[in-house]
Amino acid sequence: MNNLAEYICFHGIRDFSVLKEYQEEMKDITKMSGEEIVQYQDKALKDLLDYVYERNTYYRSELDKIGYRPDGKLTKQVFEKLRLTTRETISTERDILRCVEKEDILHVHTSTGTSGAKSNYIMYTVNDLYGSDLLPKMGDLFELKRTDVVAIALPYEMSSAGQSFQRVVQIGYGATVLPVGKGGAYSEPKKAIQLMKDMDCNVLFSSPSYTVELMRAAEEEGIDLLNDLKIDQIWLTGEGCSDAFRKKIEKKWEADARFYYGSLECGAIGIECKEKNGYHIPISHIYLEIIDPETGEVLEDGEVGEIVVTVLLKEGTPLIRYRTQDLGFLDPQTCDCGIELKKLFLRGRKIDQIEIDGNAYAPIYVEEMLMRQEEVGENYYINVYPQYAEIVIELSSDTTYYEGIEEVISSKVEFACGIPNKIVVKERIPYVGKKAKRVNYIKEE
Repeated sequence: MNNLAEYICFHGIRDFSVLKEYQEEMKDITKMSGEEIVQYQDKALKDLLDYVYERNTYYRSELDKIGYRPDGKLTKQVFEKLRLTTRETISTERDILRCVEKEDILHVHTSTGTSGAKSNYIMYTVNDLYGSDLLPKMGDLFELKRTDVVAIALPYEMSSAGQSFQRVVQIGYGATVLPVGKGGAYSEPKKAIQLMKDMDCNVLFSSPSYTVELMRAAEEEGIDLLNDLKIDQIWLTGEGCSDAFRKKIEKKWEADARFYYGSLECGAIGIECKEKNGYHIPISHIYLEIIDPETGEVLEDGEVGEIVVTVLLKEGTPLIRYRTQDLGFLDPQTCDCGIELKKLFLRGRKIDQIEIDGNAYAPIYVEEMLMRQEEVGENYYINVYPQYAEIVIELSSDTTYYEGIEEVISSKVEFACGIPNKIVVKERIPYVGKKAKRVNYIKEE
């Protein structure tokens, strides 16, 4: 399988001379030293800019504005002058980033559009699908074995999530895939959980909310999560998730759960290690910056700002300095796991911050405090009013309702994170079949 990815990568439209130069180190990026990482990323950035300068008129125009020349030397100061790419940039004109002929495009995915914005179309060549995306390994960050049976409970329609992970699991690691999807016409949760049981599935990729839905399906079908299933590893992706929510999931499944942070546009951006303390950045594939959201200035390590990603190995529609609208900061200290890759810590989405009476609250932090309460179950959402937040919850399975429980939970949450709130308890919050929308702004008449 690895030979196939390597063959496709080195026979594509892009030359990928930087990958060839670092071929041995790229077998496992988690073993690279800090010095090797800096050298590789400098060369990979230059290789990318030379490629788009030659093949794309939009990028050539932007590079000309900052005085870039393919025969010159690239510095960080010059790179940081390059205009930032936004969702609006690529959703307004469909082909603006395309660097290959139309007939070389093999696959197109579109964003989910959950934020209400126009969809982005991301185009892939055969090399994007089966070559450069799979060749550099993630080593200890992403451990899979040929004997693993992996259920991918993520969208397969339109979105890239399900198919992307399937390629990684099958071609990158040679493991067995159960493409159970995420509640489509032929992939309802009860069928998914039965297949996972019948095929001795031991690894699950899913979103936090759908992992909870699979738990419910197992309960309704009389399938014991601990005795009838053999799940020992869960990868949570596609939605924000607090550590407290993760621990609830781990307790229910008695499995190790880690976070994977990525997007349709950028692919993998961060992967948790066994320490579960921040995301390691897959530097073989992306170059990451943190900027001041207002000024665009690049911030120092440790400063919270907007995450900006440059995708280094893309062939069809490369993204350079793409504003993710997510907030976070970088930590350069070597992790206790020994991997020298910088770590990224997320602080929610810029556009999702809860604003009440002039104060801002991070939804991920509110969730963390909410999920720490033993009385609270796994499902919730927040209705935001001008003066307070209405937090709608289910009770945990071992909590019996009593009069006044709402006030008890409300007081604990407000004390923990300061948000003025009212708790509403529902017997069941139905799954809506899409990415969980945790925050809703309510307009009062």
